[in-house]
Amino acid sequence: MLRAEVRLARRIAHPNVSRVYDIAEYGGMVFRSMEYITGEDLSVLLRRIGRLPQEKGLEIAKQIGAGLHAAHHHGIVHRDLKPANIMLDKDGQVRIMDFGLAIPQPSEGQQGVLAGTPAYIAPEQLRGERETISTDIYEYGLILYELFVGQPKEQISSFKHALELRSSDHQVSALSSVPELDPAIDDVIKLCTMPKSQNRSGGLVEVLRALPGDSPIDPLMTMGQLSSPEQVAQCDNGEAIHKNWIYVSLTLFVATLMGIFSLASRTTVLGVVNPIYPPQVTKTKAREFLQVAGYTRGVTSSCGVADATAPWPAHQPTAEKGTAWKVGQRDKLKTGQPALVFNWYNEFQGRRDPNRCFFCVFARRCVLG
Repeated sequence: MLRAEVRLARRIAHPNVSRVYDIAEYGGMVFRSMEYITGEDLSVLLRRIGRLPQEKGLEIAKQIGAGLHAAHHHGIVHRDLKPANIMLDKDGQVRIMDFGLAIPQPSEGQQGVLAGTPAYIAPEQLRGERETISTDIYEYGLILYELFVGQPKEQISSFKHALELRSSDHQVSALSSVPELDPAIDDVIKLCTMPKSQNRSGGLVEVLRALPGDSPIDPLMTMGQLSSPEQVAQCDNGEAIHKNWIYVSLTLFVATLMGIFSLASRTTVLGVVNPIYPPQVTKTKAREFLQVAGYTRGVTSSCGVADATAPWPAHQPTAEKGTAWKVGQRDKLKTGQPALVFNWYNEFQGRRDPNRCFFCVFARRCVLG
């Protein structure tokens, strides 16, 4: 089981998931090596201070959701999500730990075998049904309740007790315990803890968007997941102003990556965005950012996919011809070449307008040493 845990956990490289490095044997004992985290787990924190302020609770909730989404993105169901398996480091950053009960998807799991923690187990687990990402979402909902109420929904000591309490169709709500709680948070808790798994959210993207404030993830903006804060620092969110172009970049810092490409023999692809989203899907998000930046909507726009190693001026003819998302281009991307591509969105008042807005939306692959 330890080998299976390491094999699954090593698929995930995300700032909100504890890194598992390897498995080894010494003196007849098998052990794993993993990231050392200075801090405390969420269950200890909640026992120590009780209910968290709403803003702090949201911050932690979104980090947990982002890490869990990364696991689901790699086809992994955690199955034992609970406060004791969530670490907060000294800087307040969340790490999801302990993938000992995790299973890959699609999987039928072990029929008839109960696995998990009684207080956080989902109804379908108790019924011996197939476990999916909805199972994790149920457990996530119970953690949200605990974050904003300060204590578990129920004190459950056994699977039998859990089955008795979860055999009904009652919904979990935090408003009765915390009347001042934002109703949007309570709605998310209810959505996540629907008794029937098919009635819950379809995924963490929907859940995190429903929470107040900005979502930490977006399927249109997803890049290859990065494995540490140091690697996250290689991503650049910012603006650079040019005489004729304004580039608003939400992709990897290309200059850094170009240097890494020269060390190709020492690089590893850490993540791939799937499916490959067509440029038309990203237009809405690009326009939202331009509107926030104060740019008037252009008369003409175009969008497409480009090789990050190609010179910027080479993209414009492709943009104006509208040929960047042909079937051949899609097929080429599916082969994994080039290693780094991005979607772009181009908007202007006319073909000769010098004040064009060139918008880079997302990198498909993240190549890091």
